[in-house]
Amino acid sequence: MSYDPFQRGDFPVGVRHVDLDDDGRHIPLTVWFPATDAHQGQDLAADTQDVISFEPPNPWRPRRQAAVRDATPRDDVFPLVVYSHGATDSRFSAGFLATHLASHGYVVAAADHPGDNKIVEPGDQYDLAPLRETRPRDIRFVTDRLLGGAVGSDIRFDADRIGLTGVSFGGWTTLMMLQEDDRFSAAVPLTPGLGDSPLSPGMADNRAVLDLDAWPRPVPTLLVAGDRDALVLIDAMRALFQDLPEPKRMVEIHDIGHFQFVEHCEERHDAFVEQLRVHGAFTPGIDVEVMLRTVGRHEDMLATDKAHAVLQALLLAQMDAHLKDNGDAASYLASGLENRIADHGAKVTVA
Repeated sequence: MSYDPFQRGDFPVGVRHVDLDDDGRHIPLTVWFPATDAHQGQDLAADTQDVISFEPPNPWRPRRQAAVRDATPRDDVFPLVVYSHGATDSRFSAGFLATHLASHGYVVAAADHPGDNKIVEPGDQYDLAPLRETRPRDIRFVTDRLLGGAVGSDIRFDADRIGLTGVSFGGWTTLMMLQEDDRFSAAVPLTPGLGDSPLSPGMADNRAVLDLDAWPRPVPTLLVAGDRDALVLIDAMRALFQDLPEPKRMVEIHDIGHFQFVEHCEERHDAFVEQLRVHGAFTPGIDVEVMLRTVGRHEDMLATDKAHAVLQALLLAQMDAHLKDNGDAASYLASGLENRIADHGAKVTVA
């Protein structure tokens, strides 16, 4: 089979940052898109790449992403993929996924969820309950505004071909949106934050509010999880998969933890380990030494570049299969997937 979702696509990638207002709530939005050939190579050259900066208290260093800020969009209509970031994170956690999709002919949009994009320090109060209301509202609002031309008439996408993805709490948001909104035609929830967790007891309530029988229409769903995730446990993901409506598929990536689903994963992993050592777990009664052994060192897990490449390939293949009706992508996912990913230095289990 010649189809290879691991390869970066042929289109140069542009990026545009805009600010939206939802009844006084400031929502920064970033959109990645295929750019014209005039930008060929600029998205891969350090001196022309977009630079992302983070405001305190977020500790992340400025970094480049493989996209050209305010590049000229390609004159065509593309499928749209909407991304929801994880708890206490930002839209930029999607960068490596968004640029990969855009290089293959997708418009990708990710917004910050107000009230849930600052690093939580030990001792801070972090209440999931109000966010269960506002997160789906954010995705609905952003999708409405995108379809209304909020990012400019020159970035064009097909309202009948919209996919949805998100990581952790954003994975939960993805599932909740499939319950509440019928505009999405394909979904990839990445280690969705729900089920019993020794480090976040509120995630059990996340599962309780989902009604997987209430989806207004069937949506092909690819659930992706890591078998060494200490925040979202693999047993919870397997139970969720059993409850998901058809059509569905699950991929367990071996030797990856929670933070390898996002950017800055080594820094996040090390900060999490340090927090456990110094402050203990957020949840009372956790045996920190047992948890530290479960979390492990990031050096002992699948290398970040390999983990990110697998996630890029899975997301692209799912969207190609169901937003572009690409038969080769559907076949890629349907059979031999474990061997194909093994060729790229990773091990997965497919259900």
